[in-house]
Amino acid sequence: MALQSIGDLAQSLVLRRQGTVLARDIARLTGELASGRTADPARTLSGNLQPLADIEHALTLAGAHREVARIAAMDAEVMQTALARVEQSGGALAEAALTASGAGGAMQPGALARAAQAALSEMIGALNTGSAGRALFG
Repeated sequence: MALQSIGDLAQSLVLRRQGTVLARDIARLTGELASGRTADPARTLSGNLQPLADIEHALTLAGAHREVARIAAMDAEVMQTALARVEQSGGALAEAALTASGAGGAMQPGALARAAQAALSEMIGALNTGSAGRALFG
C-alpha cells in the first residue's frame, strides 16, 4: 500500500480549511444551543417536515381555542349580569305586588300596573344586551 503525503504548503491549506469548517460548526451549534432551535429543521428531520407541520397546526389550534374560550367567558359574564338585572327587577315587582295585596291595598292597581310595565321594560332591555355586536339571548 502506497502512502501519499502532501507538501507543507498543501498541509497548511488543509488545516486552515478544517479550522474554518470547525469554527462555522461551533458557531452554528452555539446558536442552536442558545436558542433551543435547530438552524436547519429540514436537515435535522431528514426532509420529513410532517411532525413540524403537526406541531405548528396544534399550536395554531390551541391559540384559536384559547381565543374562543376568552370570548365565551366574556359572553357568560355579560349574560350573568343581564340575568341579575332581570332577577332584581322581578324581585322588586314581586315585593311591590305583595305590599299592594297585603296591607290593605296601599298601592293602587294602576300604580302596580305601571310598576309591572316598567319592570317588564327593564327585563326586556336586560335580555336585549349584546356583546361585541352580537345578541346574547336572541
